[in-house]
Amino acid sequence: MEQGAAVQAAAPPAPPTVPAESPGDWIRKNLFSSVGNSIVTVLFVLIGYAALRWLVGLVLDEERNWAAVWTNMRLLFSYTYPADQYIRIWVSLGLTLLMVGLTLGAFASQVRLSLGGLLTRIGAAGLALLVLAIVHMVDLFGLTFHSPERPVVVMLVVGAILAAIGFGGRQAVGAGSDDERTVPLFAVVAGGALAFVLFLWLVPFGRYEAIGGDVIAEPGTVNFTTKFPWTIMMALLVGGYLAGLAARAITGSTAFRLFLGLWWVAGPAFLVFLVLRDPEFDWAHIWSTDLPMALGFAIGGGALLYFLSAPGRGEVARIAGAVLLLYAAFNWLAAFGDLNLPGLGTINWQWYPFASPPAGVEGTSMLQKARISFLLLALVALIAPNFAGELRTRLRFVGAWAGFMLLMHWLITGINTPSTVQVVQPPFLGGFALTLVIAYYVMLASFPVGMMMALARTSKMPIFRVLATGYIEFVRGVPLITVLFFFANIVNLFLPNGMELSDLGAIFLGYTLFSGAYMAENIRGGLQSIRRGQFEASDALGLTTVQRTAFIVMPQALRVSIPNLVGQAIATFKETSLIAIIGGFDFLRVANQSVPSQPGFLGQNLPALLFISVIYWIISYAMSRGSRSLETRLGVGTR
Repeated sequence: MEQGAAVQAAAPPAPPTVPAESPGDWIRKNLFSSVGNSIVTVLFVLIGYAALRWLVGLVLDEERNWAAVWTNMRLLFSYTYPADQYIRIWVSLGLTLLMVGLTLGAFASQVRLSLGGLLTRIGAAGLALLVLAIVHMVDLFGLTFHSPERPVVVMLVVGAILAAIGFGGRQAVGAGSDDERTVPLFAVVAGGALAFVLFLWLVPFGRYEAIGGDVIAEPGTVNFTTKFPWTIMMALLVGGYLAGLAARAITGSTAFRLFLGLWWVAGPAFLVFLVLRDPEFDWAHIWSTDLPMALGFAIGGGALLYFLSAPGRGEVARIAGAVLLLYAAFNWLAAFGDLNLPGLGTINWQWYPFASPPAGVEGTSMLQKARISFLLLALVALIAPNFAGELRTRLRFVGAWAGFMLLMHWLITGINTPSTVQVVQPPFLGGFALTLVIAYYVMLASFPVGMMMALARTSKMPIFRVLATGYIEFVRGVPLITVLFFFANIVNLFLPNGMELSDLGAIFLGYTLFSGAYMAENIRGGLQSIRRGQFEASDALGLTTVQRTAFIVMPQALRVSIPNLVGQAIATFKETSLIAIIGGFDFLRVANQSVPSQPGFLGQNLPALLFISVIYWIISYAMSRGSRSLETRLGVGTR
């Protein structure tokens, strides 16, 4: 027994060490292993050289006036947001970076990155700069050499420094030690923030400013009004990370993560519609009308849902939901105007005597909130039996309803209240800010839409399956630009009196419904990968439909669907450029039209287009890398 225990306790033998392959051996084995392979390698090297030389020449051509980009950074990122209220932009960005730091501290505090891998990437970046500079200086086809200009010299110096740091540090770390030496994510975040701050304060990038149509370019570091706020932004990012670590240890990871999740749903809307838009609230009307109405739907609707979600009241819930749905539909139809009935005269359907808006508020926002709230209450009442169970589950269901009602009423009130921000033309957002806000909330909203449509399309209930299939196939058969045109120009014709869809609302709603159809098909592919035994096992355990979907089916389906979902998210981000066709001044439109129309930069659209192309690529590549990391962590593609 002792000998068996000793054998059992013995450590398994270490795998054989694979000798490291030198770069020369790798090149000889993979690129020049035969005559044909060598010819193909040389041919593609020449093609790549020609493409790189054309690209570098396009960027460094003397006709390119890159001052068009550096002078118009504010225009590109926030369009015509008033300079006297620009502090709102910095406050919103600072809060966002603070929450990014808190999120990293809460969710990624244990993440450690390979030191060897980081050094290799730094060295590869430096090598890439060196190659681009040399390609620009040496003309292999003309057999000539061009003396380097100042930008090329900078590329050579920076490339050499990065290559020395990366590959020199990699040699110091030692080959094959990627898994032995790691650095915490905090070190990478803090190091990147410090490097960015040092660049702003020490590197003589130049000062660019446009005053009265004249472009002012001076030597030195960037303007103090730029580098000082960005220093604070980086401090908030790093401080947020440390605060996230401390808050997680004090409050507990579950509660703190729940808070962060709620913030990333409602927080950006708070920044956009309260901080950036700065609505001029009529507080007397809010206290007398808006707040009581929100509390009425939150508390009264919550009490009704608590009653309907009790065990054994499924039939009552379905009847109540159907009655509420009929009332909500009748309310919407009646809201289109007065109804003329023969012999009865004109019937006025403005039933809400408290619904008159305050002075200066366009539209009947109270009616709008009442119609939407009744419709949502009817729909939620229909699904209330799925949350029947213990008291804790029912209270969570009611709490979610109350919180959503308060948030929705606040959001509609903020949107319908006049803004104090005076812009050249609506909407108040433009440039990269508009692109990012639309992309973020379209991704966030289209995900639950797609999930519900996928579940409905795979449902056993014919009415849900037919409606979901019709919606998905119809939307996927219509171009996105047609959907945007419809919501921007046609939908308002069908809305009730006093209700109007704003430009941002039209873009968001149309794009969300369009993206949700594609999300639904991606998720449906994951649902079809779930084996029948999973459903049978959940039925054997006595799980309800909601429990089975939430705890068994959806986690497995979403895990399989990660590559497709991230691909759809990347496509959504890039397709935001189409909102320019319906009048939105997004990132692309500002770069392609606003910048080259200035007197000092007439026709100079290529520098701005190249610049925003890099921004689009960086964000898309970051999402792709994040997807790969998540797939690796969850074992997507493995059993």
